[in-house]
Amino acid sequence: MTFSELRSPEVRMQHLRQHSKRVLPYDFDVVTRRCNQRVSSVGPALASVPPVIGDLCFTAAFRAFGDERFPGWRASGRLYGSGVRLARYTRVHMEVNGWSEDACEVRVRPVTRRIANWGRRRRRRYYELAHRAADDLVQAIDLAVRRHVATVALEGSIPFCPGTPATAVLPSGGRV
Repeated sequence: MTFSELRSPEVRMQHLRQHSKRVLPYDFDVVTRRCNQRVSSVGPALASVPPVIGDLCFTAAFRAFGDERFPGWRASGRLYGSGVRLARYTRVHMEVNGWSEDACEVRVRPVTRRIANWGRRRRRRYYELAHRAADDLVQAIDLAVRRHVATVALEGSIPFCPGTPATAVLPSGGRV
């Protein structure tokens, strides 16, 4: 196509339509998982999520946002891959949002908005790491919630007396 042909409005519009960039939805790079834990239990348990989970390393702890009706927590971290690559890590944001009383949504998304400009291999590597990190994060949250619920249940059921021996008899007749 010559320069004089591009000066024509019809030819220029046809050229622009053929060579326009892809328009991607705003959340195409978000990896989402469902966590089947009560929202009221997830909030306090997020403090005990380990700082390193598989390839995901937290750079900031979870902070609460939203309100009582729609609670949520945000954190940031880095996804570290292995093997030969140009980028050592990818910065990511994690969100845990309450869906209902019995379930939460875990989201992992990159900090950058230019993921469409990445090469195919880098995008594939990011999605593999992000899916693995989302799965590992859901398992870590599930474990943290179970540990928190068990700790609260034990604290409420066993009276703590600093001077009692290790084989004290509980009120229910069992032994400690």
